Amino acid sequence: MWEWSTTTHYRWPKRTANLSLRILNVNLTSTMLMTDIVLKEMVRRDRGLIVNMCSASARIPLPYFTMYSSTKAFIENYSACLAAELSSVNSKVRVKCLEPMFVKTQLLKGLSTLINFLEGLPVVGPSVVDAPSFAASATATFGVETPVIYQGYWTQQLLSLLFPHYLGAALIADAVVWVIKSLKMIE
Repeated sequence: MWEWSTTTHYRWPKRTANLSLRILNVNLTSTMLMTDIVLKEMVRRDRGLIVNMCSASARIPLPYFTMYSSTKAFIENYSACLAAELSSVNSKVRVKCLEPMFVKTQLLKGLSTLINFLEGLPVVGPSVVDAPSFAASATATFGVETPVIYQGYWTQQLLSLLFPHYLGAALIADAVVWVIKSLKMIE
């Protein structure tokens, strides 16, 4: 399972157009082009599975990760629309959109302070998983009937039910800013 994303956190004045384009290319352009490459043949054969990697940041605002979480919101919507289009023509091609919360990958290595903080929280801690555990759990669900968009790991799925995104995007965004500043991750 690959996730070629850019999770670098920058405030607006420090982020360059080059970095923004890189995030767009890695997270959006590659997803759309790969789908275009495989979908025609999948539809012709009337079978196949498209798995898009998203992030809970598609639903939970992540200040300082503005571009990243915005591209993930696009992927969530893109997956839902594609699944509906395929379903409308009775295609057996399925679309899944994995929307994990906290997965310890090399991309998050620079955020170890934040990961350690999250692991220490009683409700959130059990939802922080390593990449092999997440991959095993997520791939085990591919043959099972699941919603198009889901977390891919059982503790994260439970956490998403406990803290639905509509609780207050502004409140969540303010809390994220407070945590990042408290951990001195950004000036």
